[in-house]
This record gives sequence, structure tokens and C-alpha cells, in this order.
Amino acid sequence: MKKKNILLVFTDQQRYDTIAALGNPIIKTPTIDELVRDGVSYTNAFSPCPACVPARHAMVTGRMPYITDCVDNETSNYRKSFMEILSENGYQTLGVGKMHFTIQRDHSVSHDEQDIDSLLGTNNDIYNNWGFEKRCTSETRTDDDYETYVRENGFGHVGSPKGENSEMYYIPQPSQLPEELDETSWVVKESLNQLESRDQDRPFFMMTSFQRPHPPFVAPFPWNKLYRCAEMIPPVVPEDYENLLCFWNHFQNRYKYRDQGIDNNLIRTMKAYYYSSISFIDYNLSKLIRYLKENQLYEDKMIIF
Repeated sequence: MKKKNILLVFTDQQRYDTIAALGNPIIKTPTIDELVRDGVSYTNAFSPCPACVPARHAMVTGRMPYITDCVDNETSNYRKSFMEILSENGYQTLGVGKMHFTIQRDHSVSHDEQDIDSLLGTNNDIYNNWGFEKRCTSETRTDDDYETYVRENGFGHVGSPKGENSEMYYIPQPSQLPEELDETSWVVKESLNQLESRDQDRPFFMMTSFQRPHPPFVAPFPWNKLYRCAEMIPPVVPEDYENLLCFWNHFQNRYKYRDQGIDNNLIRTMKAYYYSSISFIDYNLSKLIRYLKENQLYEDKMIIF
């Protein structure tokens, strides 16, 4: 049986209710809507952990955080990834964008009773890429392939090409970059480059992974004006909401400067920029889907969003 090509599209912190075809009356997501119509929607799915690294670690190992011992955004111990398994079974494994994992050699943990070095040899590139044959990254607050791309295209003066953090973390902000240099655009552009130069004698696995709509809430012009504050429905806030906040809610609100009560207009503006980020992802994703269709790759594929 011929092996299907696999495209895994990963967005970060996109809520379940931000897809037009699944009931959102405001947001515009025509590309994702097409995937809904052509595929199966899992409407009762949950992340194994509300933190980035543990959730991603669980996804690529198939093991829950309480088994992997990866429960926060720190370096995690090696366990075999599904990318390695695909590679062992003839796939060319390609990855672009936010991976947000760092693994380390820990010989105190059993790895199917085999030494890590015997599993991976001495090739640290293969090891550090966790099964990806080729990987281009755009990580959080690090110098990476994307930031190199920004500098090479004349915008090295922009200090925070992915948006300002710290006290600006939840403050909506127009991008300091033109649309074509935005991180979302780069992820799809680089994904297309990798598909174009792939080994056509092997099936491919491609992980196309976006930073957005994870804060900071950044959108390039003119996408930052696609949705406006007045169109956004305010959040549902129970009368006794303060009694529902646990320690970690207070902790997060404190260091992200959101502990002085609720500002509905700010939240509605945040939501407008959040929706803009998703629609911008959708627009760029359409280029990837079009490439698959134009190169007779769309029918014989599996797309996981």
C-alpha cells in the first residue's frame, strides 16, 4: 500500500470556537472551513497540559505529562518521537516554525532498555532535531532561523520581530514588519521551500507550526484592521468570578499585568487582534493547500490540523 503524505498544521493557543464552519459567526476562516467540510472534526478534544512544552512533548511521544515527567516549560528528557518512527519507516520528516522543545540525554531514565547513543548514534543534529531530517525554527524569545531571515531582508533594526513581551504581553500591537516578512508568512514560505526541494522518491511528513495566535497579539497591516473592538462580544464573567480564581490564576495575572480588574474594551480589542492572527494564518495556509492541489499531492494525503 502506498504511504500517504502527512501535513501536520499546528497553531498555538487557538480556541475551539474560532472556526467559522464550526459555528463562529464572526471570524473568517475559509481555508480551515474547507478542511472541516472535507474531513472529520474532533469537537471533544483536550490538550494534555495547559503549558506549551509539556503539551508538545506529549504530542510527539504519545505519552501523558505524568509519564514523561515533562510538566513545565523546561528541557525534557529524551523519549522516542513519532517523527523518528516515521523516519525509520521511509518518510522524509520536515518541520518549520515553533517546535518549542529541547531534549537532553538522561541515562537515568529507561528508554526501552536501550542506550540513547545506540538509538541515535553520535549525530547530534539528528538527536537535537528529535527525528526531523530538516527543521527550520521560529521559537519564543530566541535567535532562530526566522529572525535570521528578518535581518537578511533589511529589518534587523526591529528588536522584537515577533512582538513585544513583558508588560506588553497582552496589549494588542501592530506588527513592526510588512506582511510578507511576518512570522506567519515565513512559516508557510519556508514550508513551501522544503516541499519544493524534498526527496520525491519518499513520502513526506511536514509539520507546519505557527507562533500565533499565542500572545503577544500582533498582526501586520492591513490584517490588524480586519476585526474591530465594537464587533467583539464581551466575555462572560460570572458575578462571583473572583472566587473561582486559583493561586495560578492570580500568579499569572500578577506577572502579566492583568491583576487590576477586567477592562472589557481592552479584552474586546485583544480578541479582535487574536481573530486577525487566526485569519492571517488561514490566508497563508491557503497557499500551502493550493500548492498541494497544483502538484497532485492533495488527494493522496493526510492533513491534521
